[in-house]
Amino acid sequence: MKVFAFICLFFFKASGLFGSVTDSLNTDITNKFLILPFGFYTNETSVGLGLFSQYRFDESSKLFGNTVYTFENQFMFFSIVELNSEKSALYNTFKIKDYYSDFYGFGNDSEPDESVKYRYFQIDNYLEAGKKVLRGAVISAAVNNFYHMPEDKKELFGYSGTNGGHFANGIGLSLKYSDVTDDFYRDGISLRSSFLAYPEFLGTWEYFSVFDNEAGFYRSFKESSVSSLISARFSFGEVHPEKLSVAGGSKILRGYPDSRFIDKNMTAVQAQYDFRIYKSVALGLFIGAGDVFEKFSDLALDKIKTGYGAGIIYEFRKLIIRVEAATSPEKNFEIIITGNRAF
Repeated sequence: MKVFAFICLFFFKASGLFGSVTDSLNTDITNKFLILPFGFYTNETSVGLGLFSQYRFDESSKLFGNTVYTFENQFMFFSIVELNSEKSALYNTFKIKDYYSDFYGFGNDSEPDESVKYRYFQIDNYLEAGKKVLRGAVISAAVNNFYHMPEDKKELFGYSGTNGGHFANGIGLSLKYSDVTDDFYRDGISLRSSFLAYPEFLGTWEYFSVFDNEAGFYRSFKESSVSSLISARFSFGEVHPEKLSVAGGSKILRGYPDSRFIDKNMTAVQAQYDFRIYKSVALGLFIGAGDVFEKFSDLALDKIKTGYGAGIIYEFRKLIIRVEAATSPEKNFEIIITGNRAF
């Protein structure tokens, strides 16, 4: 993503919803609800306008939303719901997108200059609802429902001739453990593993399954912190194109375009160092490495992809605003604007 204008964030005070901003990064919540508009410009999207919103029920439960509209008539809505009690937990992500994207082909040896631009419409809902079994551990039933349809160039993804094959519904289990603190500079360990099966009787065109795993490690040092994340995702069967493993975007291999590499499986590792530069503003430096592959024999050291960059992290009423610039050996320059952490 090439940016030709400076990113702007606008802070509004209305109806008593916003108070003064404090110096500390680790203060209690004084206002539960906030709205934060922003704007940006890229040569892919033209002018874009967006809105971050968040409502926090308490320290461990929140509702987050992100809406974007561009002057190229692109629209995106994304939400996260996290609800926690002493005995139960609920986690939900919901996404609607009517957007343009670049398809670079399947495999870990695709070339950046062979991309094809296409437009797609997508609805994706993921829900976990479960019980806390140990301190910090949750076992949940998991459900995924999604619809994905390229509005053009359908033959690239195997959609030609299908009858309703762009739907898929999955069911499975999720295991989570976390003792990570709610501070800006975090400490602790976070582990997550989920397995979802997408059977034909739930509307999927052919059976497939996905096994997704993450391990995060966090350590603070006064007003700085070091964080790392190990990711491994594996899929089996005739996987729906939209449920293949990807690398590139705002989380895995930052520095590459969104979904730059696509295949059945993915492994990656990344690390980030954050340090305070002024009041509620921190500077983050990060680097990541990983790859996608169909078989383990496809992995090789000379094919490992790397991405790196830096960004500003600003905490406003417990909402994390992340603005980053990242690049890679392909010499792309990617700008990331979001209202949550990379991991």
